[in-house]
Amino acid sequence: MKPVKEAITGLIAILYGHAVLGMILMGWTIVIPILWQNPSWIHVLIAFLLPFLLYGIVGFIIARFARHLSNLNYGSLIYLVLLWIGFGVSIYLHGEGKKGVVGIYTLVNYPIAAFYRNAPDYDLLTGLAFTGSCFLAYFGLIEGFAFQRKILARREGEKR
Repeated sequence: MKPVKEAITGLIAILYGHAVLGMILMGWTIVIPILWQNPSWIHVLIAFLLPFLLYGIVGFIIARFARHLSNLNYGSLIYLVLLWIGFGVSIYLHGEGKKGVVGIYTLVNYPIAAFYRNAPDYDLLTGLAFTGSCFLAYFGLIEGFAFQRKILARREGEKR
């Protein structure tokens, strides 16, 4: 029962961090838009690294404030699966002619989808980059959480 409770608690904390990141990035992209008109290697690199860093910060903060969580693996995995399922369903419905669905999914998943907001079309490169960004966001959550736990363990060792 404890892993299920930790997974749900971790998922709720991740979704809260996701919402805060979404609000920050919405404000940021109003001032400085993220361009994806010509998907060169630098755009793909930015789209890969920033979700890792941003969600790493979310994992870092979750580890700092939710000390009762022993790990964030299950909550992060559930979050990753939800991202991929939502993206797959929106692309399928976009192919069926419901163009507004991708816009709704982009709004809900703004922290990662902000990098693909100005994409001319959701082609294979954009889909692969988005999938890679989701996967790196998952690793960012886990690594940020683990990094904060190492810092806290080191501090506890110094206090003794």
